[in-house]
Amino acid sequence: MKDEELQLTDEELQFTDERLQLKEEGVQILLAAVRERCRVLGPGERFCVWVQGCPFSCPGCIAPSMHDLDGGYLMAAEKLAEQILGTEGIEGITISGGEPFLQAGELASLLELIKAKKDLGVIVYTGFYYEKLLELSRVHPEMGRLLALTDLLIDGPYEEAHNLDYGMKGSVNQRTILLTDRYKDEFYLYNDPGTGRKNELYQSDSQAFLAGVPSRKMEKQWKKMIRESGKKKG
Repeated sequence: MKDEELQLTDEELQFTDERLQLKEEGVQILLAAVRERCRVLGPGERFCVWVQGCPFSCPGCIAPSMHDLDGGYLMAAEKLAEQILGTEGIEGITISGGEPFLQAGELASLLELIKAKKDLGVIVYTGFYYEKLLELSRVHPEMGRLLALTDLLIDGPYEEAHNLDYGMKGSVNQRTILLTDRYKDEFYLYNDPGTGRKNELYQSDSQAFLAGVPSRKMEKQWKKMIRESGKKKG
């Protein structure tokens, strides 16, 4: 996908005032899900955050339920920061979705609250290419704030035809960009053809949730399971 195809309208770059403005109760983040301990979206145990809302709708996306801007649930950034800070033993945070940079200011506020108290690494998955984020940051400085707080960025839209079935990213067009040196020794986890894929499955009566980047075989099994069970997938 070319960069010019990733230009968003003003409507796509902001949610409603009720969801994204700084309110009396503080910054609100629109979430799809959170998991306190996850080992399949980065080094070590991580607190994983999936935001709600994505403008890309990549064909073959494993999480189409996270696209709708009217879905998900709101959570105060301060409350989520407390939950993350209270999770012992994690190495860092991974933010995916959904598209994190649609809520760049809110997520930057969250990370600033956390980093003021604890040194946790930050990994962000985005459908934007890095160059487009730098360009958009000139008009939307909150995107630059989020980039400045990110150690490792996995960029670019998912391309089903370029899913080569290895590493912690969906397709080979997506790049692993080290914005700091924190994860330089873990670069191979995303780019080494010898690195397999692992997943974690969470289930409840109403929802099934698959964390991690699934293999093509797992993806087919997962989608079949969801169709047959009638559960909402995350």
